[in-house]
Amino acid sequence: MSWISKSYMGRRGVAGGEAGKTHSLTEKKQGTYNYVYGPYAKPVLKINPGDVVVAETRDAFNGAIKTVKDLPSKKLNFPYVNPQNGPIFVKGAEKGDVLAVHIHAIEPRGPQPVGTTALIPEFGGLVGTSTTAMLETESMIMSVGSARPMEDAARIAYRDLVRWMVSDYGYDEVEAYFLATQAGRVRVGNMVDPKYTLGASILKEYLV
Repeated sequence: MSWISKSYMGRRGVAGGEAGKTHSLTEKKQGTYNYVYGPYAKPVLKINPGDVVVAETRDAFNGAIKTVKDLPSKKLNFPYVNPQNGPIFVKGAEKGDVLAVHIHAIEPRGPQPVGTTALIPEFGGLVGTSTTAMLETESMIMSVGSARPMEDAARIAYRDLVRWMVSDYGYDEVEAYFLATQAGRVRVGNMVDPKYTLGASILKEYLV
């Protein structure tokens, strides 16, 4: 007995966890990709509960980044990133229903598929907001440590900050340690279980 038969899909799903007809959603069939969730786009495919869909997807950059010389800040058209397939309409599904999806496999495409990663100014999960500070800023560098007790979180953060000063700014480790104890700053990120989180920082004007 497979895990699917024991899953919610198998126990409560309309299809009983059984695979139905297989559909192919190619880039050509998809046509225009979407960049928002919600009931705004028209379905590009209609399927029955239990049907299998093989979809050709695009990467988060929509294929715009092809070489290491392609700068995301120059090539991308924000906020049009992360193109989405679909929508796919499941026949019989109504507002308030729960749709259970089983992902069989994810396979990269192309004769020599590769992944892409990038650092983009003012973009990403660690970008500063009106209530939170950045780490990667114009005026300071900061490192974060998480541990218990709180003193260990501070030690982790400051150790990383010192090593950063040594590797990127040419300081001797002891000199960096002395400077961090005098000019460094520390702030509490959280004081909840299971670990405390502290951030240690220093102004770049002290690192010249």
